[in-house]
Amino acid sequence: MSDLASRILDLGTRLNQVTHILSQVLFPAKKKRTRNRRHAESSTLTPSWADEVKKLLQISADLQDVIREVSRSSPQSIDLVHRSPPAAGPSEDVFLQPSFLPAPQEQQNIGPCQPQLPTQAVQALGQQAQSTTSSEERENGPCSSAESAPTATTSMLLTSVPSDIEPTSLLSTESSEQVHEAAPSTNSVIQPSSPLAQPKFSLTTDEMGPDLVAKIAQMVPDSNFNGLIRVKDLAPVDWNCLVERTCPPQYRDQLANEYSPDPTMTGCSRLRVSRSANFRFPKFSITPPKPSDEEVWNYLDRLAHAPPRGQIPYYVGPPLTSDFDLLLHPGSELSEFTDIEGVNSPYWHVGEGGSGTANHREDADLRSANIVVFGWKLWILIRDYHTARFEEFVKRHWRTNRCAQFVRHLSLFISPTTLREARIDFTIHCAGPGDMVVTSPGQYHLVANFSTCFAVAINFLLPGETVIPANLAVCRQCGLFPLNHDHAGLRAVSCPLTDNDTEQPAVTESPDISVVEGTMLQPNQRQHELRPMTKRVKKTAALRPQKRPKNHSIPTPVNHELKEAAEQVKEVDPLCKIPSFGAKSLSIEVFKLAAVIYSRRTISQFCSLVRSRRDIRTRTNFSRDVFTRIGQRLSNISQSERRYHLELLCARLELSYFAQDIEDSKQGRTRADPKFIKEFLKQTKLTRDTFERLRAKGNKWNRLCKEYNGLLCLIVLDGKNPFCISPQNYLDLKEAEVPIFEDLLNDLYIKSLCSAANAFQQSLDCTSYDTEFCWEAETQPIAELPEEKLLELLQPFPLAPQNIYDQDKYDWPRPPSWPEEWPWPVDPTAVLGAEETKCDFCDEESCNCIIHKGSEHKPRIKYYGEKGRGLQAVACNPGEVAYQKGDLVGFITGIIVPRGTYDDSWTVDFVRPDLPYEPVVCQIRCAEAGNCFRLLNHSCAPSARCVQMKASGRYVTAVKATREIYDGAEITICYGYKTDWIENECLCEAHPK
Repeated sequence: MSDLASRILDLGTRLNQVTHILSQVLFPAKKKRTRNRRHAESSTLTPSWADEVKKLLQISADLQDVIREVSRSSPQSIDLVHRSPPAAGPSEDVFLQPSFLPAPQEQQNIGPCQPQLPTQAVQALGQQAQSTTSSEERENGPCSSAESAPTATTSMLLTSVPSDIEPTSLLSTESSEQVHEAAPSTNSVIQPSSPLAQPKFSLTTDEMGPDLVAKIAQMVPDSNFNGLIRVKDLAPVDWNCLVERTCPPQYRDQLANEYSPDPTMTGCSRLRVSRSANFRFPKFSITPPKPSDEEVWNYLDRLAHAPPRGQIPYYVGPPLTSDFDLLLHPGSELSEFTDIEGVNSPYWHVGEGGSGTANHREDADLRSANIVVFGWKLWILIRDYHTARFEEFVKRHWRTNRCAQFVRHLSLFISPTTLREARIDFTIHCAGPGDMVVTSPGQYHLVANFSTCFAVAINFLLPGETVIPANLAVCRQCGLFPLNHDHAGLRAVSCPLTDNDTEQPAVTESPDISVVEGTMLQPNQRQHELRPMTKRVKKTAALRPQKRPKNHSIPTPVNHELKEAAEQVKEVDPLCKIPSFGAKSLSIEVFKLAAVIYSRRTISQFCSLVRSRRDIRTRTNFSRDVFTRIGQRLSNISQSERRYHLELLCARLELSYFAQDIEDSKQGRTRADPKFIKEFLKQTKLTRDTFERLRAKGNKWNRLCKEYNGLLCLIVLDGKNPFCISPQNYLDLKEAEVPIFEDLLNDLYIKSLCSAANAFQQSLDCTSYDTEFCWEAETQPIAELPEEKLLELLQPFPLAPQNIYDQDKYDWPRPPSWPEEWPWPVDPTAVLGAEETKCDFCDEESCNCIIHKGSEHKPRIKYYGEKGRGLQAVACNPGEVAYQKGDLVGFITGIIVPRGTYDDSWTVDFVRPDLPYEPVVCQIRCAEAGNCFRLLNHSCAPSARCVQMKASGRYVTAVKATREIYDGAEITICYGYKTDWIENECLCEAHPK
């Protein structure tokens, strides 16, 4: 085996030499530019040079074949790792030394790694050879296949290594000059880079959230896993809408960072959190092109050798909207640990190019996941086997303490060139939209945003991993230090020394935060002073209700204190309507809780709930049996508490309904049946204490909303709002304060909001049709509208359970073929034949079948991208058939108008099948009133069709299934193929593009 290894290394060395010569031939070292030099660079290779290059390529290919053949004959395959050059070797060359390890079972046809001819070299050679060949063809005719073989072999050479290792890159002319200007020169134009990995592992968004950790756990044992995961179906983001919905970052969050030169070493800078008074979200437009390998290397070097000056906007903190909260999850072990924002909950990282993170490892050696939503983010990850070497390098050049986070506290941004010269192995990732980088426990890394970038991060643990390692050393600058007294595994040590400018801790790109607890910029500090970050220790804001001792009497502040509180609300929300308090005696805490419901933030929350409901993945179904339904509600409580917005509302509603269903089970008795409760607890394995706690919480919500149906949708869903009010503040209201709270809400504005919210709340029941709101067709953000227009658009779209006929509104021309014996004007849809049955559903002369004969399965309004809103079929259970072929789905209703009145997509012609030639007798107008079936989308392969039927004494347009329609499928009809129906390209899936 030693002889075999020696032969392979010898062949690899020879191949290195050939590749190096090729690189020097094709890309000679840069010298001072002159006119003659510029002319020389622009010239092409002569035919003789091209011939020599072809010979070298043939030698390179032959060496590759020999190495590959030797590898095949070896009893053990060779696993590749990126190695640093030996101490005596030339620092400018890349050495990929084979390490004899057991081969991965799935790895096939992979020989030892050979230094590859750079991609640019192959392209340049192809261009030179092409131009040379073209001239030769003109003189001697086309080349033979044998003559062109070296070029083909060269292209194959680039694919002979594992796909997660890219070829070493050569600097282009432009990038080489930039490096010579910004960084110390090297002895060669060849810039070795660590393997810039391509994602070999992928996920879908459905596999993320609570399932994320389990999926990653399946990838980690794979020897090919390098920490880079591709998220395939990350939905596009409406950035303008997202920015409009964000709440302002709070003072405690990181808003900027700043570089400074390191006094100890060149090739290293310091990157710290900078105090910034203002922060504006960057403009997210079009994602810039992915940088090349050379650009990545040079950019990271420049940030360390010649860092930018001044503050760089960079928000690192809790999410300001909930759009991405469901993507990441900390795992079951970490989610049950003490709540630490950014550790077991998501953190946003939003910044301009150049912002980023200094070298660090995660607190408590946690794992981390960071997914890029916009832009390009560069990562340098120290290989796990060189962790000790990296720490030794840091201790040798900087003064440190004994803390586990001593590297983080130094705020070091070390260049890849410096790491290479220190013989420390590392990997570079260039992560773009949809790329997720996962770090391993204790892995050191730094991050820099190459462009404007938006990412979301979280810490996580795999099943069985420990949250707090034993004997973990922490200092006062560590994020976990506040837990020192609660966890025996933590050991307190002294803070870092302050010389060499090391007193400031670093910013963290990963979700965890290492900080001094409660540190704030004091008035006498300089505004540009760099500061450490705080550990999400929430400071009581001006609007946060203060906790009061039990049985404390309600304070009665003078009116000027209430006015001050009102001014504070206005500062946060200038459009907020302030509740009238006059000379009332009330506590300032109750006033604040009521004022928040008047704010425009409540409007935004309500609209967000409706939009979440329109998501095609959202569904809610419950059993009619009260016993089963209570169990379903209890199950939904535990599931919904981990989700956001609509799920948080669902959790709140489940508590309310849970308590109400318990009350309903009493059936007139004073107390619930003990046998019923006992049997329920037995089947659900729920403790009595938990049962009573959930029941009491649900009863409190019901008490608060007793006078205002729908109020549950308007109360804040979490504490992430500029008012710093949480749902618990409302639950903490004393019984004596509830009537005062209700009195403050006694306003037409609140009643209008509650009316809309109650309609939405009722639509969440699977037995009811979805409620459509007027504002859903608007493009302007509703929360910015004047109050009168706001209240108008908030209301549900006018519902027409059946067609509306108004004889006095129009002149009604007599339809063709209308029988002379029938009266006119009259409702043109009325069944007037004396011998005709009045209804296809019953034999009664007068009935309400038009109201009650809709399908048991109510469709849901969902958003279907470019097609807009549509209807989704909903069965009792996922995977079941919602409608059999021929089933009635529903009726299209609207306002009856004379035929020919309108010519648009909101109006349908209405024919009478009982009259000769089935003439059009009127139109059904759905733009101003109607039901949800007005939103049916077109399909060239529809799942339903419109037919005329009799119901309750009138002809109506019914929608019937033409095939089995499964749960979750869109219900579609065919509009026809007239140009007045489909003016643009058909958007349906069945239409050929």
